[in-house]
Amino acid sequence: MKTNGDSDKNSLECCEKKLQKEKKDANNALFIARDILAQNLINNLTIAERGEHPDFLRYPNAARRGEEWFRNRLLWLRTIPLEKDISFMITHSETAVYYEGSKGKRSADLLGIWHSGGNTKLGVIELKAGKNGDHVLYAILEGLRNLHLHRKAIGRLRSGWTTTLNQRHHVDSEKAFWSRVWNSGNPFPSNLKNSHLIIIGDSSWIKMQEDWKRQAKIIIKKIKEIFNYETSIYSLNDKAKSNSKPYVLLPLVKWL
Repeated sequence: MKTNGDSDKNSLECCEKKLQKEKKDANNALFIARDILAQNLINNLTIAERGEHPDFLRYPNAARRGEEWFRNRLLWLRTIPLEKDISFMITHSETAVYYEGSKGKRSADLLGIWHSGGNTKLGVIELKAGKNGDHVLYAILEGLRNLHLHRKAIGRLRSGWTTTLNQRHHVDSEKAFWSRVWNSGNPFPSNLKNSHLIIIGDSSWIKMQEDWKRQAKIIIKKIKEIFNYETSIYSLNDKAKSNSKPYVLLPLVKWL
């Protein structure tokens, strides 16, 4: 069975499209999502050694209201408080990761480190916005795919960080600054074993997911059983307007 993005009807790409299009029947969407997990379509993805290492000093272009707008505002916060004593430190937006297959390139909206007390995990944030945004089951499976790919490619993240920030001689003043801040530190050490998926939507998106909450709980539990990944879903502050400062997006409200 092909699993790495080829065009047959059982490929991950085709199953994801089928899941994305199922916008009315939450139970049918749950069946598709569970089938993706049962067929190991995500677990069997193979990392491809191609493409440049991620540049952790790259900034995204300006964006209009929507997912990219939220991403840019959250990126400027750098550290997002999620719950009491839990935070997410952003290290990169839209980090490219490559895998074998015809569509073998994906990126997460925000990549970083989930932190609580002495516990740290590799983390990925997927953002959703608006009443017509992708439903929550698709958001979870999309995030799972991106998190799992970054999990498999953590060695590439680690070396990319070193290449970008930890060289001793920089001409660029910003690189020199971040190099001094981190010294020889790296947020992607080889002992960073655990992973956490985070979905963040604006309030209008979250409201549209209420009838899908039971199915979302089921698929989150299944992901925990198969991958041992935790999943959390939050809503942005509903008072945030299109010209809001980054901090106005907070505090987040946990949905699941």
